[in-house]
Amino acid sequence: MTWAVTALVVVPLIAVLYDSLHAKTGLLTSVWSWDSYRALLSPRIRDSALLSLKFGVGSAGLATIAGALLAFLVVRTDLPGRRLIEICSYVPFFLSSFLLAICWQYVGSPNTGLVNHLAGTPWFDVYSQGGIILVIGIAHTPLAFLMISGALRQMDPALEQAARVCGAGRFRVSRQITLRLVSRGIVSAFIMTFAMGFEDLGVPLVLGSPVGIDPLPLRIWEVIQREFPADYNFAAAASVLLLVIPVLAFWLQSRLLGKRAGYTLSGKASAASRMALGWAKWPALAFCLLWIFVAVVLPMAALVLTAVQRRWSGTLDVHLLTFDNFKAVFETGSYSAPVVSAFWNSLVLAVVVATAVVALAAVVTYAVHRMRIRGGRFAEVILSVPLAIPGSTIAVGLLNLLVQTPLYATIWIIAIGFAVRYFPYGLRTVDAAFGAIHPELEDASRVSGRGLGQTLRRIVVPLLRPAMVGGWLLLFILLMRDVGISNLLYAGGNRTLSVALLSISSLQQTGVVAAFALLQIVLFLAVASLTLFSGGARREALRM
Repeated sequence: MTWAVTALVVVPLIAVLYDSLHAKTGLLTSVWSWDSYRALLSPRIRDSALLSLKFGVGSAGLATIAGALLAFLVVRTDLPGRRLIEICSYVPFFLSSFLLAICWQYVGSPNTGLVNHLAGTPWFDVYSQGGIILVIGIAHTPLAFLMISGALRQMDPALEQAARVCGAGRFRVSRQITLRLVSRGIVSAFIMTFAMGFEDLGVPLVLGSPVGIDPLPLRIWEVIQREFPADYNFAAAASVLLLVIPVLAFWLQSRLLGKRAGYTLSGKASAASRMALGWAKWPALAFCLLWIFVAVVLPMAALVLTAVQRRWSGTLDVHLLTFDNFKAVFETGSYSAPVVSAFWNSLVLAVVVATAVVALAAVVTYAVHRMRIRGGRFAEVILSVPLAIPGSTIAVGLLNLLVQTPLYATIWIIAIGFAVRYFPYGLRTVDAAFGAIHPELEDASRVSGRGLGQTLRRIVVPLLRPAMVGGWLLLFILLMRDVGISNLLYAGGNRTLSVALLSISSLQQTGVVAAFALLQIVLFLAVASLTLFSGGARREALRM
């Protein structure tokens, strides 16, 4: 079973590499060729790759700086309202970057943007490289916040206390002690958000495509979904390039941090004490509130105002208030059929794939840690590889692998793509919880005469249940909000929510688009509330 799951992850990557080295000579025939890689040397592809690098570096810088400041203020200081600020900081994580980009359309459009209308002049254009970097950075800041706050919570506060005893002030301690001790977490957050920004498809689809800004993931999407016939060999070569950059980034991270001691916990830990900010408390609070306003309140307010008006002009007009946009989502024939179908497709995919991934992750974890199968550790490493692989690369590999099978153009090819892309999330959640279960509990059960089945049912599964529930909720959210894989693998009526939203947005009905997006956000936040406030599930879900 473990090796079967491993093959499910590896085979699409092999298919991408194989097809990138071939050129079609007929419907079912191909020859070895470097033509696809030669096409990558064209000025347009070179510019697209450089644009992706710019988006990755820019958004990662923004996300890491904002996430580090928020994490430090929430975890290590006496900032007022820390708990509320922490919860609000998570909100963009539970929305896809695609939905966030739609919200920002109504905030920063040059003609009808809320901020431009309030300013009385079009000073901000979200349909620009800077606007795209801003939105991607906001979308990924919660991830940086989670990673850096985790590093801060694991740090031994005795090291800071020793510096204070030696006469160092609080800001010097923060700069010379705290910052250095969490540098590993900061570097890891930057690399992770860089990889996510480099491969992001949702924001360029909304904010880049209308004005001709096409980074590499958007170019791959255009080759597959908009060009006829689709050039899968070129898409495979471009996907290899899309894969190489993040892998190099993670390799660089391992080189930078691999030989450096990363111990921040000593054997004799002391109770953590929060830094008293003094007069700096209020500027710090103002920064946090400003960030929450820009990242959450402003885009959500613009979306709500657009959804409840017959037309959007950049402000609230009480004479235009209506709920017809919400009715149109479900009642008008041109919208209702794809919306209802997309909802059920997304729901079925999320429930089935999340359940299968969590169950398989539990089996793989048990096989590796308890049965100690040969090569189990190696398989576990391979199964974590998709964390560093862009979803577009996995999607292209599956397209090339399954294009001549009955699975092509069905909902199940999307399910396979989801399982491959998101399996590491389920594996890491279950693996982390399983590592806390001592084998002596199972040994005691067997000594008492219980068989393997009863031991698993009465000992292992109940102890793993909080982690499995948390992992399932996290996977459900990630699958429901997915953009990259579903937009590349869908065909015909196999739309998901993100695909249906993109289709409706192409009809230029801003009110209906806003209403549909708002309904999705309400759904995601409802599920997210279960993740955040369900005890053990909250802890395990946020571990990722």
